[in-house]
Amino acid sequence: MKGRWPISALGPAGFMSLLGVTLLLGGCGNVVSGTMAAMRADSERSEEESKKKPELTQLQIREMQTREYETDDTKQIQRVALAVLQDDGFVVANANTELGLLSASKNLHEKQVDDASTAFFKGFLGFWSISTEEWSNIETTLTVNPFGSRTRVRLSARLTAAGSDGSSNYEAITEPEFYQDFFTKLEKGLFIEREQI
Repeated sequence: MKGRWPISALGPAGFMSLLGVTLLLGGCGNVVSGTMAAMRADSERSEEESKKKPELTQLQIREMQTREYETDDTKQIQRVALAVLQDDGFVVANANTELGLLSASKNLHEKQVDDASTAFFKGFLGFWSISTEEWSNIETTLTVNPFGSRTRVRLSARLTAAGSDGSSNYEAITEPEFYQDFFTKLEKGLFIEREQI
């Protein structure tokens, strides 16, 4: 057999060397796949960070979170705001009508995430899928206070994330759309109640 060496010609030591090289090359495949998984995880995080909007000042955030209404009936606004939050899936934790304070939270979906080192080792070993569970929820605080002959309403919200590894993260919600959506629904609710529709 010209150009071929039968395995039996290698002898036991040669066979073990060939087996070692084969396993090493197979391990290299796992290293490459682990490295690729780590690079993908880093790339996804970089994309998320690049999508982040510039930071707003505290005054800009407060303006986004606050509206004033041409009524001094704070109880009515509290009632309608409570209904809006409940319609959006929030569960009320505290309500103090005397202080005009309401707090509520809403559970969000679970998502799968891994940091770069975890992704690398999982890919290297090749036994596990790359992920950890993360639970998120939105916590809101609503204040309804008289402001002369008007009523001032402020909604503040933050996103809370807790991972299965015991880590947690808190981040204020600064997307104008979130607050605009709430206040649009509040205004519709106030209109419906006022017109008794």
